[in-house]
Amino acid sequence: MKRLLQMLMSGFMALTLFCACESKGSQFVVSGELADSLQSSLYLYEVVSEARLVDSTRIEQGKFTLRHSTSGEPKLYLLSSPLGSLYFVADSSTQMQIKQATQPSAIPYIIETADEENKAIYAIQKGVREFEIQSLQSKNIAQLDSLVTALREHLLRDYIYANPRSMAAIVALLQAPHQIPLFQAESGKKQDVQAYGAVATAFETFRPTSLYTPVLREKALLGMAIKSDTQAQMAQQQRLINQAQVASFPPITLYDNRGVEQSLAKVAQQHNKVILAFVAMSAPETPRIISKLRAIYKQEEASGLEIFLVALDPDKSSWLQAVRTLPWISTWDPEGKVALTYNVRQLPTFYMIQNDEIRELTL
Repeated sequence: MKRLLQMLMSGFMALTLFCACESKGSQFVVSGELADSLQSSLYLYEVVSEARLVDSTRIEQGKFTLRHSTSGEPKLYLLSSPLGSLYFVADSSTQMQIKQATQPSAIPYIIETADEENKAIYAIQKGVREFEIQSLQSKNIAQLDSLVTALREHLLRDYIYANPRSMAAIVALLQAPHQIPLFQAESGKKQDVQAYGAVATAFETFRPTSLYTPVLREKALLGMAIKSDTQAQMAQQQRLINQAQVASFPPITLYDNRGVEQSLAKVAQQHNKVILAFVAMSAPETPRIISKLRAIYKQEEASGLEIFLVALDPDKSSWLQAVRTLPWISTWDPEGKVALTYNVRQLPTFYMIQNDEIRELTL
């Protein structure tokens, strides 16, 4: 009987140790040191189709250790603290150490220990933060456009097309400096649709069972459908324009906040450059956009710039209150009829009209 009890106890202890090892082996660990005065919480989000809060830990005397259970293939996570956020990828073997940057830096974190893919993901975020700082110092639209183009080309060349089956490629697609996405499949833009298509195809080929494969496939298919629809609409618009022999941009005639009828065609004839802005004045990001437009207007008004703002707010009194101090032309399109003729799919959307030509603008 004693022998039997010893055998049962030995078996139980072995099972306990096995379970403990399994539990420990199915966790990843992120640890580090932040500011000594930082006594707050650190939040962990799992990012698949969207960010979902899955865990948190306290920052005690500037130090933290976060252990989170995981299984299967690597997943993308977002770490958020009062300092800011940080994307990283993790599986059960991940052991990552981070600390707070002691010198002035675009990104407040430094990765001390990480695998090669997380180093690439960190480099992407560091580059985007540097762009955000540079863009705030841009002196005119041309310089800002140049910075945006350079950043997009860098991400496409060095991360998205260089290794489309990597998690770093997904992180590159997700970047949104100043909360404005750099790549949107649903925009229908050729370059954006191709970028999502390249990553989706790579994941279907090399990582068919990945959680991200169906998400990327859906995004790519949506982008292709919208691109096709947009091209058909643009072709129809072009045929109408050619037949009518009018300007290269659809006409707009709306009343401004002073009750004066404003014609975009006349404004474009009277000014060297016109920024056509479709916005919702009640949107949370609009104050930042208006501040940026004010800076551009102040810089370039003397050289012939005018802004033709079209607000899509449903409430007239709120719109009138919001635009009362704006120095440019502010009109109202509550039903979105004008926005529809310009195929506006998201707000804000900007166009530059110059020399009777129109092109989409990124602010």
